[in-house]
Amino acid sequence: MLLKAIIGIMFIANSLVFAVEPKAKMFFQKPSEQDTEIYNFLKGDQDIQLAVDSLNDNLKLSSDLNIIFNSVTDKDTGPYYDSYTKEVIIPYHFWNYVKKVSALHFNNNEKLNEQKVFIKNVLLHTLYHEIAHYLIDTLKLPITGIEENVADEFAALSIIQNYQNSESLS
Repeated sequence: MLLKAIIGIMFIANSLVFAVEPKAKMFFQKPSEQDTEIYNFLKGDQDIQLAVDSLNDNLKLSSDLNIIFNSVTDKDTGPYYDSYTKEVIIPYHFWNYVKKVSALHFNNNEKLNEQKVFIKNVLLHTLYHEIAHYLIDTLKLPITGIEENVADEFAALSIIQNYQNSESLS
């Protein structure tokens, strides 16, 4: 009986010491050959990491948030938040889609660097937009208006807050 009590106390003490707060984490699944460029970019980009770090530093999350960048076979699948698994999924091909669409505006090699900044801004906005859906869902945040609009507002405000002095986004 005494042994059970001691084991129980040790278990409770260890649980308290090693309690882990929920965190947002990024995962980069192995890319297809055509997605290697974006995979390499995302893995080393500090601004993308800042989005996750600022979320972990400034908010107490109610559950882990996995942000998964992946290759998908269905090219109609865009970025989304899965409320069942509590995951944000951003397909690598989304980068290629934005690159293709933005090429209409950035149509010469002189504007290539501007196009890369534009694509990065779209990707960051999309990431924050999907994070907003996670926050609305898991924190049961009351919203006024359409959730998509609220997620866009959160994304814009988060970028202003976290990147106002960032030269890589201008």
